[in-house]
Amino acid sequence: MLSLEEKATALQHTKLFKYAEKTDLLVLAEHLHEESYNENDIIFNQGEDNDTAFLVIEGRVNIFIDQILMAHYDFGQIFGELSMLDGSPYTASAVAVNQVKVLRIPAKVLFRAFHETENLSVAIIKSLCKRLKRHLLV
Repeated sequence: MLSLEEKATALQHTKLFKYAEKTDLLVLAEHLHEESYNENDIIFNQGEDNDTAFLVIEGRVNIFIDQILMAHYDFGQIFGELSMLDGSPYTASAVAVNQVKVLRIPAKVLFRAFHETENLSVAIIKSLCKRLKRHLLV
């Protein structure tokens, strides 16, 4: 089981939270829980209501759209975050490739952390803007 400090460090090493201050991430990390999945377990299905993003701590997760493999996520990568942020259903399915451990990031926990910290929401907006720019410039 990860300590509070380890959770915050894991968040800090993601693209979504890389501009966030460690103190802000500690506030968020305090409310995150670890979950484990076995090989071939479905983490979520395409079209399901979404209120949670996941940060891979261990293992690999495959992402499928209409049963076509689109991507895989390993340690330090977040999936489900865009739909979680805008409240839309999952646009893909996520399946554990092997034994997987994730940190569960519920929207209500993230949004509460926005109110408790000064800069977390700004850091995420900055990260999303940089991501959007990269995609628009390609």
